[in-house]
Parts: sequence; C-alpha cells; structure tokens
Amino acid sequence: MTVNAEILNGKLNELSEIIDVATSKLTEGNIPAAMQNFFKAIELKRRIAVLRAEVRLSSTGDKSRNISNAFKTSLEKIEMKFTELRRLTRQMIANDLWVPLYS
Repeated sequence: MTVNAEILNGKLNELSEIIDVATSKLTEGNIPAAMQNFFKAIELKRRIAVLRAEVRLSSTGDKSRNISNAFKTSLEKIEMKFTELRRLTRQMIANDLWVPLYS
C-alpha cells in the first residue's frame, strides 16, 4: 500500500511538472511542444485515476482517508493548472497567435 501511495505521489508530481512545461511552451509560442505536453498530461491523469483506485482498494481506515485527502488536495492544485493552461490556449486562439500545424 505504501509503495502504491508513493508511486501515486510521484505521478502527481510528474503531472504537475508536465503541465508547467506545457504552460511555459505555450507562453513561448511553441504550440506543438505545448500541445504534446498537454496530451501527455491528459494521458498521465488517466493513469493516475487507475492508480488512485488501486491505492484506495489496498488501504484501510484512517490511512485510506489520509491518502484520499492528500490526493484530492494535489489533484485540485493540478486542476487549477489545467484551467490556466486552457485559459492561455483560448487567449492565444482569440488573439490569432495560434498557428495550426497543417494550413
């Protein structure tokens, strides 16, 4: 159980870093790299959901609640980052800074 919780925490940190890179690339105007990282983040978020279910199934009582609360807090922070990334993307599209890969 502890191993799964540690893996989960590591994946959350990795997801946070990927979103930060995507936001940075988007701000720099490197749209392809930003989108590549954005899609990586989405896939990692799916894997985290599966891992979270495994951690929940393998933990009991207070440990389960503590892990669940910590995960929820981390996930809320990540959702805020996703929201900011989506806002930046919409802003770039609105300002005609979005350059499609295939014109």
